[in-house]
Amino acid sequence: MRFKNINIFGAGNIGLNICNLIIYEGLACKVNLITNQDIEGIKLDFINHAPFTSTTKITSYFYNNYPDADINIIAGGVKQLDGEQRINLIDRNKKYLDSIIRNDMKGEWIVITNPDDILAHYLLSNTSIPKNKISALGIALDNMRAKSIGITQDILGQHNLNIYTEEEVNVDEVAEIPYAIIHKKGYTQYGMGYVVLWYLKYLKNYKHQIVSNYNEEKRLFESTKLK
Repeated sequence: MRFKNINIFGAGNIGLNICNLIIYEGLACKVNLITNQDIEGIKLDFINHAPFTSTTKITSYFYNNYPDADINIIAGGVKQLDGEQRINLIDRNKKYLDSIIRNDMKGEWIVITNPDDILAHYLLSNTSIPKNKISALGIALDNMRAKSIGITQDILGQHNLNIYTEEEVNVDEVAEIPYAIIHKKGYTQYGMGYVVLWYLKYLKNYKHQIVSNYNEEKRLFESTKLK
């Protein structure tokens, strides 16, 4: 599957990693980096390796004039600091989403800015985007991390907030992984890039992928296994 264009909101470590993977896999004709930063050097850096990867075009826009796209990935906002709880990012990253929200938002929306499940609900509540066009992918990353330490059961719940399995398995170690990465490196980056890549490649047709979608009964975003 190749998309006509993909918007990536935020040109930080995660946003640029996702952009790089999309170019490498040739998943889009055009990638639009949405940021208020000067990223001419970054665009030039991507363009230099294009002859060896794909024909994907790289452009950039400010938050106040971004174009419509098939896929919109929200990857910017305030990052989590060493020792900080993810839930503490809510108010600051709601303000970040306010810089994106506008009338008539089209396409599919993927939220990875944390806390992603809560922000996906904020996006749904403050826009006209249909609920089946918004997903949060943090829980998919929790599942990837769980598999990396030998947990084979599906991780359910909300990303890094209240995760659990259907069987009694201790998932505390899964929840601690991002805090360990942030403590040693300052930020997480690569895992989420691959989660987004898989999601775009299979786009809801990958049977073993778990993402967060809107739960009508509970009125929140939480994990569901794609079928």
